[in-house]
Order: sequence, then structure tokens, then C-alpha cells
Amino acid sequence: MSCEPGTDAETLKRRGFGLLEGREPAAAESCFREAVALCSSDAAAWDGLGRALNNLRRLPEALAAFERAVALDARAARYRDHLGHALRALGRLAEAEAAFRAALAADPACLSARDNLASVLAARGLADEARVQLEHAAAAAPGNPRRDTNLGDLYRAAGDHEAAAQAYARALDVDPGRAEALAGLGAARQAQGRTAEAGEAYRRALALSPEHPVAAPGLAALCEVEGRAGAGLELIAPLLAEPAPREAVAITGARLLTSLGRPAEALRLLERLPAAVGDGPESARRLYVLGHVLDRLGRHAEAFQAVASANRRAGSTFDPEAFVSTVTELVAYFSVDRIAALPRSGNESGAPVFIVGMPRSGTSLVEQMLAAHPAVVAAGERLALFEAVRTLSGGDPGGRWPAALDATPPSRLAALAADYLVPLAGEGKRILTDKLPTNFLNLGLAALLFPRARVVWCRRDPLDTGLSCFFQDFQSPGMSFTRSLANIGVYMRACRRLMHHWQQVLDLPMLVLDYEATVAAPEAAVRRLLGFLELPWHEGCLRFHEQQRVVRTASYGQVRRPLYSSSVNRHLPYRTWLGPLEEALGAGFRWQE
Repeated sequence: MSCEPGTDAETLKRRGFGLLEGREPAAAESCFREAVALCSSDAAAWDGLGRALNNLRRLPEALAAFERAVALDARAARYRDHLGHALRALGRLAEAEAAFRAALAADPACLSARDNLASVLAARGLADEARVQLEHAAAAAPGNPRRDTNLGDLYRAAGDHEAAAQAYARALDVDPGRAEALAGLGAARQAQGRTAEAGEAYRRALALSPEHPVAAPGLAALCEVEGRAGAGLELIAPLLAEPAPREAVAITGARLLTSLGRPAEALRLLERLPAAVGDGPESARRLYVLGHVLDRLGRHAEAFQAVASANRRAGSTFDPEAFVSTVTELVAYFSVDRIAALPRSGNESGAPVFIVGMPRSGTSLVEQMLAAHPAVVAAGERLALFEAVRTLSGGDPGGRWPAALDATPPSRLAALAADYLVPLAGEGKRILTDKLPTNFLNLGLAALLFPRARVVWCRRDPLDTGLSCFFQDFQSPGMSFTRSLANIGVYMRACRRLMHHWQQVLDLPMLVLDYEATVAAPEAAVRRLLGFLELPWHEGCLRFHEQQRVVRTASYGQVRRPLYSSSVNRHLPYRTWLGPLEEALGAGFRWQE
């Protein structure tokens, strides 16, 4: 209900809304209070009073006013939307969600309620449904930079960094000066390994907001990857000096301090943060860093406890039985006779070198050594083979791979092989490395694409490998097996089984490099490696750590240092807690059966 036109209450109400538009909430409150005193049944006046009180941050009074408006006109979606807004601000998220859903039931076109519902769902950990709500709103009314920025944040949290980057780009098309979208774009590109684009986006965000809480630590983290931890620490020093630094800033600062050999300072910084609560990647990230700090300080029991807690919080989607079944299917399918009958690409390039094995087994070290050679293009961790599997299986690798190869024409393999070699074009070099460790799953396809390719299998002590995986904060969903020692053991056994199978059935030359032997005798290891690839000796391969090349993997810090032996037998201080790993591996596990 509302007051009659031309009455004093109606005049006061109109004046109040004008004052709200002019950002004068105190004066608006006076008008609305007079209006409801004259006409207590006017729902719009009560809603206006609630908005004025909300803007004055008098939330309990605002809530009461909105409740009165809803009671007077339950069909008005905007009143329920405003009620939900106040409930959300008061931390009453379940009630806020109910209010926003009621607003949408009253009017499905109320996009403000849909945006607000998405924010509450995200806060309650229901990110998938939050994304659905925002996608619905964005489709109904494209061109809203705030909505697209929020959608980008949700995509990025889910690990879909390309979708996130596209959402941020849409926001920036409308509002080029939106620092939040620039910072989010930087974070998405950083996660994709596109460091130059990430740095540019971060710098643009910082030009608009000099101490932006996402852009500043993001750019500082890029400095760390580039081997400039000191510059990164200097960049966020003002934010670290705050009495209560933001968590992302403190985590980055602790990591930088540890890289600079100052773990005690890193620990003091982390101890200034309130206790981590809840589950999920954000709450886990601090604990991973804390584990590394405590490890550097020699406080091994506390370090293991921190990392174990991080892994529990981060959660895992890894299905060990399904993974073992996948490997069993690959072994059964890629028999000697089947491989002989399968189509080939016809590509005779000997450039591809696949550096495979378990994560944290030395693959980054091997590629960094080769990257120093003038005949090598080091392409890092490429997803090209996994993308080819998805393409050839019609988007259903779980159901149609590897059987889809039976009906694949050679022309399609030829096109995939040509696309794979694009990074080599115009470089005038002979070797193209791909150091995605999990490509051990794809060597059957690699042999069909490039029958003259070569494989380097990196191996490391299984307990050292397993512990290092357990301590690492891997972001990729495909690496979630590392969050359980038992699952790491299952994965490692499957890796060994498949690699031994490839050795027996594929014609691809394969060099085995053990991490411990490489560290003990680096020149001998490099000579073996270069000889295997038919490359002339190059002294720079021993000085791999002097390169300015950006390494985007978890080993970026290690490959900027000369070879060191401290990672050999790293598991010994932690042996007490490695029972689940050893049990899953089986007694006397060795890489060479």
C-alpha cells in the first residue's frame, strides 16, 4: 500500500528518495520517518527508511524497516531484495538466501536479487550454484562490469582460468578502470603461466589502486618466480606493515621471506594472522606455506601437521580405483599388435622430447639444463597431448579413450602433430621439450604422432618424491591425488607400471635419469642427456641456474640455484609419519622391478 498522491506523506517520501539519490542518508531518514508517521501503511516509505538506515550502517534498524515493508507488500521483489541485503550484512546468510530466493520467486527478472543470491551462495561455499545464478543474470543483461568481475572471481576459484579471464575482459570492455577486474585478470593469467600478461594487468591495477590487496601480492609473486624475491618483498612492504595485513599479502610475504632465507621472520608474520577457519583452497594455502616455513626451521613434526591439515582442508577429487582402472585399460589397449595396426600421423620430426615421471622427480631440473642449450626450445608443461586426447575422444576421454583411436584417420593425427610443433616454427632449433610429468599417461598417443620422438623418464627416491608431493600446494584438480599419502602411493605404483609397459611396447627411445645420480655427478648426467638427444656439448647446461628464463612450475625456486644435495633423503626426518605412503607402495618398492 502507499499514501494518496498529493498528501504530505507522499511529498516527504519523494523528497526522501531524492536525498538518497543525492547521497544524503541522514536527511532522507528524517523525511521517511515523517512519512511513515503520517502514513504507516506505505510500504515504499518503510523501504526508503530502511535504505537510509542501511546507508548510515544502522543495520538492525534498517532490517526492521525492511521487514515492515515486506509485511505490507509481500509481492514486491525489491523489498525482499533489500531485506536480504540487510540480513547478509548482519551475517545471517541462511535467512538472506531465503529472502533473495523469495524476491526471485516474486519476480524472476529482479537481477539485483540474483546477483545478491550469488554472493550469499558463494559465501556459504556453494560456488557452483552461485556461478549458475550469475551466468543467468549476465545472459539476461550483458555488459554489467561488476557482475562480470564477480563471475570471473567464481570461475577463477573453480580453476577455470580462461573463463575467468574472459569474464574480466568483458568487465574491462565496459569499465577499463576497474581495478578489481584488472587484478583478477592478472591472477587468471598468472595461473595460466602467461606471466607477461599477468604483470601488465597487475601494474594497471596498481596504477589505479597503489596497494591493491590482490594485484600487489600477485605482482610480488611474479617477482619471486622471476628470481627477484627481494623486489617482490619491497613491493608489498607497506601492506605487510599494516597492523592486520590481509591474508593473501601475509602468505605471499612469508613465502618471499622464506625464499630469502628468513624463515623466522616468515613465521612471525604468519603468527600475526587469526586462526584459519573453514575448508577450501584459501584456508589451506596459509597452512602449506606454514609447513614449508616450519620445515626450513627444522620443526618437522609441526611442519607435517600443518601440511596434513592443509591437504585435508583442500580436499581431493582423486579416485584411486578409477585411476588404476585407467592405467589397466591403457596397458591392455596398447599392445604390440594393436600399436602396429593403429594409424600414424606420418610426421617424421625428431624434435619432441617428452620429460615425464612423477611430479617433484626432477623434470624441471632436466628441462632447465636443456633450456640452456642453443639448439633447444624449452616449452614447459604443455597440455597439448591431454587436449588431443579430449579432441580425439569427442570430449569424453573417460568413456571413449583410447578406443577412439580405432576410428581416427591419419589426417587427423597429422593435423594434431603439426599444431604441436608450432612453438618450434621460426626458432631454427632442433629440440622441443615438453616437461608435463603426467604425460606418462599419453606416451602411446605421442608414439603415433611422433614415431621419432624421445622420452626422458625422471625418477627420484619414492619416499622423497611422495613427501615432496604431499608438501606441495598444487592448484590443478588433476593433482589432487597429492593430498593423501596413500593416494600418492597408488599413483606412483600406477606410474611405474605404465612406464615399464611403454618400455616394452613402444619404439620410442627412452632415457632414465635418477635425480640422486644427477645431483651427485651433474656433468656426467648432462653428457648422457645431450648424447641421448644427439646434441653437442654445451657448458651452459651445467650453469642452468644462471638463466633468466621464467619457470612456471613448483620448482621455480630450485632451478635458480646451483645443484644441491639437501633434497636427497629429505624424507628421513618425516619417516615416522609416512606409513600410509609406504603401505600403498608395498614393501621394498623400487622404480626398476
